[in-house]
Amino acid sequence: MSGLRERFDEHPVAITALVMLGLGLTAAIAEIAALAALFFTVGFTVVVPLVYLLYDAGDGSDDSDAARSGSRAVEDDPIEELRRRYAAGQLTEDEFERKLERLLETEDVGPDADGAAEREGSKLERELE
Repeated sequence: MSGLRERFDEHPVAITALVMLGLGLTAAIAEIAALAALFFTVGFTVVVPLVYLLYDAGDGSDDSDAARSGSRAVEDDPIEELRRRYAAGQLTEDEFERKLERLLETEDVGPDADGAAEREGSKLERELE
């Protein structure tokens, strides 16, 4: 069942549109015109845009995308992925700390970062306590 959830998280609007189309066509084939009209009009004017706004409101470049817990935000930030896995119980505290240290060591800390990796590491240590 988790595969379906992951697939929906990747393509929520497309899957919702296909479901609405399938329901509308099924009602049309069954010659239930009122129900077909309901699925097509409400589905494509309310449900699909609502799913777009809730799940997929952007192309992934928007900063607000990182605030939601969608898969794109987690994929873009390995530290967030570690946090998610630790919170879900997939990693022990030792594994989490070891992987976090490795990430922070390999992270490219340039002059623009001003120790951002060190601040992130100490912030995570405070959260663990």
